[in-house]
Amino acid sequence: MQQSMFKGLVFALALVASAPAFSQSCEVMLPVSIERNTPFLALTIGKQTVTAELDLGARTALHLPSTLIKTLPGVHYSNKSLRSMNAEGKVQQNKLFTLDSLSLGCLTLTQLSGVEFQPWEVNMGDASKAPKQPKAVIGRDFFKGQILHLDLAHQRLTITPSKAPLVGSSRYQNTAEGLTIVATNHGHPYHLVLDTGATNSVLATAKVAKDAVIDHCSFNLGNNIPCQTLAGGLTVQSHTFALSPLLIIPFDPRFQQDGLLGYDFFSQAVVDIDFGHQQWRLAAKAQPSRQ
Repeated sequence: MQQSMFKGLVFALALVASAPAFSQSCEVMLPVSIERNTPFLALTIGKQTVTAELDLGARTALHLPSTLIKTLPGVHYSNKSLRSMNAEGKVQQNKLFTLDSLSLGCLTLTQLSGVEFQPWEVNMGDASKAPKQPKAVIGRDFFKGQILHLDLAHQRLTITPSKAPLVGSSRYQNTAEGLTIVATNHGHPYHLVLDTGATNSVLATAKVAKDAVIDHCSFNLGNNIPCQTLAGGLTVQSHTFALSPLLIIPFDPRFQQDGLLGYDFFSQAVVDIDFGHQQWRLAAKAQPSRQ
């Protein structure tokens, strides 16, 4: 698992040798750009500014090209590789490293997990409408020990240290596929992965309830995949979201969860994720801003 690049301030990430983990009152706000339903951050890492996709479906904090990694101080390669699989079952292995520290405004992030970057998107249908290939990716471990306030409808996110548990929050499951929460459709529960890297929310064909109301559609999904959607939307933390279309597609059987909640969900929801206490909540419902 985007129409204009940043309007205004671009935050810079600069490498530092050492600093406190974060100040008690630190809050960092970053603007987000959206292109073809995919969120991006403009980050200066070392002496280069790169466009990094925000992908909560990816675990590792930093996915960087090897040409950039070679220029950075404080990089330590391990003897291990990361083996990952997407929803199509495609598997890749990439070299792992650790970055000593990275500063982001008043925050200093330490011991960041990293991996040499290779694209892994799952594209359906017309390739000309697929998201562009990013130069780098920010995964969910970038926010380890912090609270992420994500408001893609207004193209911004805020990072603050995780202290007390969030009021009104629910616990998410930290599964092999990612941050997994429960949504329902006509009372039937679905275990879905929060995935900002997915342009659309999707359900696995094999996981759809037998009595679910299924509509037929005319999108070209490629690979002779029939176009089907789940009617009725999804209810998440007592709020119903009309995800149109909520596509039903075949997943590789090794993918254990029931599907993904993608950009069409995040564009309607202001979400808080507390990585320190493994909790999350819907802070508000939101309508996407017009570009």
